[in-house]
Amino acid sequence: MSEKKRMKVSVDGKAYTVISTETAQHIRTVEEIVNEQFRQLKQEMKNVTNEDVAILLALNTVSQQIQLTQEVMNLRKQLNNRFQDSHTLKGQNTSVFAKNSTRRSVHAQQMSFDDFVSSKETIS
Repeated sequence: MSEKKRMKVSVDGKAYTVISTETAQHIRTVEEIVNEQFRQLKQEMKNVTNEDVAILLALNTVSQQIQLTQEVMNLRKQLNNRFQDSHTLKGQNTSVFAKNSTRRSVHAQQMSFDDFVSSKETIS
């Protein structure tokens, strides 16, 4: 497990200390996104408190997380279905290959027998 680090971040001009195992770049990216979304919400909703903006931001973030989780689950399901389909096709290919091998073997044996009979007829 990665070591936890303390970092200072600023949201809407207020300083916070964050403890995380994420990289400094990750924390800075989060800080930038939160500040941008905070500014957007404050511009869209005049006369709203910072607490209300923070609550709305949290609600939006959780909503996005739920949507992304559902998308990941759907993609995993699709991947699993494709894996199952490829496994089924592999089994079908193996079956067709086995049938073709058997046919080739029978055909080769038949040709050998026909060649044998032909050679006997030529000798006679």
